[in-house]
Amino acid sequence: MGYHRATLPWIPVALANRKRSAWLSILLTAPVIPLAWIISRLPLQWIFVLGGFLGNLMLVLSPRRRHICEVNIAKCFPHLSAAEQRAFVVENFRHTAIGILEATIIWLNPGRDLESNFVLKGLEHVHAAQADGSGVLLIGCHFTSLDILAPILGKHFDLGATYRVNKNPLLERLQREGRNRFANHIIDRNDMRRVYKLLRRSAVVWYLPDQDYGAKHATFTPFFGVPAATITATSRIAKTTQAKIILLRHIRDTKTGTWELVFSPALEDFPSDDANVDAERLNALIESQIRHAPEQYLWSHRRFKTRPPGEAGFY
Repeated sequence: MGYHRATLPWIPVALANRKRSAWLSILLTAPVIPLAWIISRLPLQWIFVLGGFLGNLMLVLSPRRRHICEVNIAKCFPHLSAAEQRAFVVENFRHTAIGILEATIIWLNPGRDLESNFVLKGLEHVHAAQADGSGVLLIGCHFTSLDILAPILGKHFDLGATYRVNKNPLLERLQREGRNRFANHIIDRNDMRRVYKLLRRSAVVWYLPDQDYGAKHATFTPFFGVPAATITATSRIAKTTQAKIILLRHIRDTKTGTWELVFSPALEDFPSDDANVDAERLNALIESQIRHAPEQYLWSHRRFKTRPPGEAGFY
């Protein structure tokens, strides 16, 4: 039994020429990789159960993330009682932990065949959108099952995926190499030129505009009734490349060990002449996607970090 070539052998390389903080993060992460390698080979139901234990542990060991999650849920679901909100937080941490464990499969056990565990609905909408040579901007949101989708999406499309570089060099390499095995193009979220190029080549680019990227190039639009800084780049990309806009949601079913992927029809009358209106429309559509399984959304992100002028921060 040996480790995959992309894990332990290159750890010394990851350590080379790094700042002290990077060295520390790598050294703290490296001992976990053998355990993650084992987890990636466990039966799915074991992974889901283990995710419950890990989620409870994270609630204790990650008070900052727990606080962010509590604030977001209180803001977005004020109709829930205090007890219901607490239960929501616990369930959300469970799904977040499961998502972390699922990622070990993509990073450390890429040959594992899970194709029969994916249920795809609406795939014909993507093919119809591409029929005239158009690219497709596949609008997703940060459900906790993000990484596990890479193999099935990569099988069906010439896939590009935008992502955020991880500050931990070891995790960054694992993440990037893992995703590169299944996506044709891994794109830094700031590399818009490459996004434009791929869409003009009729590729499918998986793009997630549902996080807070600051006030620059953003407008404040409602997200679960709360003004949220929302980037307007989606409208600009669609207008420049003539790409079709399709939404994707993906929901985990821990009872059956399956993931359901639902592709929407291409949006009509998008983009409009007003990028702010487009951003508001997309936020509403993303919100409707999340409402199918709100406990599986990444609520530990500071979605409301940027506030309108004069408004106090939430966190």
